[in-house]
Amino acid sequence: MPSVRATADQPVLRLSDTLTVVVTADGPAPLRVEPPKDLLAPEAALVWKVEPLGPAALTDRGADQRWQQAYKLSPFVPGEKVPVTFNPFRVNGTDQTPDPLAVKVETSLQTAKADDARPVTDIELLPAVPSAGFGWGLGLTAAVVGLFLVAVLAALLRHRAKPKAVPPTEWALAELDALDPDRLTPRELTDGLTATVRGFVGRRFALAPDPFTTAELLAAADAAGVWSADTRSRVSAVLEACDRVKYAGYAATADECRQWWDELRGAIVGWT
Repeated sequence: MPSVRATADQPVLRLSDTLTVVVTADGPAPLRVEPPKDLLAPEAALVWKVEPLGPAALTDRGADQRWQQAYKLSPFVPGEKVPVTFNPFRVNGTDQTPDPLAVKVETSLQTAKADDARPVTDIELLPAVPSAGFGWGLGLTAAVVGLFLVAVLAALLRHRAKPKAVPPTEWALAELDALDPDRLTPRELTDGLTATVRGFVGRRFALAPDPFTTAELLAAADAAGVWSADTRSRVSAVLEACDRVKYAGYAATADECRQWWDELRGAIVGWT
């Protein structure tokens, strides 16, 4: 029976620190794990920011396999028991929910002590007020100029140019250029290729493919009419090859990895 559990690297942390949580799934091979689109349950999503730490890892353990994914969580609020609860993971076709965690989050401000208080000092005398009225006029002018400069600075900050959004094709090609088939392992490369396809489809066609299996992604893209038959054939061949590496443990050769990389780049460049 597949199982899923979550472990945290520390029970107590400061509000300015981060928490590392590792989600581990065990089950019979071939092990297929589909994380939820939203990792955290609603009550935990309100108090934590979460992001994955690198790709997931799959290891063989005899007749079973183990899947692990690390996440970095940043707390929004302090508390004695800040909840870390999860949405279900789909493991070999069944929904499995990790047991919830509770972490103590402290602020950097410690309990006040009387010994730490500074001694009381005498009231500082104010400087004598000048007798001439010139000082008041100068001060008023300086205040007006200062307010004007603050207003100008605020206007500039409000109207400064926002960074331009990267076009989907340009984004996808940059992601592929960062994937070096000669340096990465087959698993690392295929994970990157899959993520690039999903990101490209999401950005260009406003699909949300994260929770989809490959078959579901292809069906959703077919229904949306996002590609020609040739583009679909090339992309589906790459995705199915990536699934063989990830879920069936296929040992791809360097030539195959390079071929998949070239095939996907050509499909994105000529996407119709």
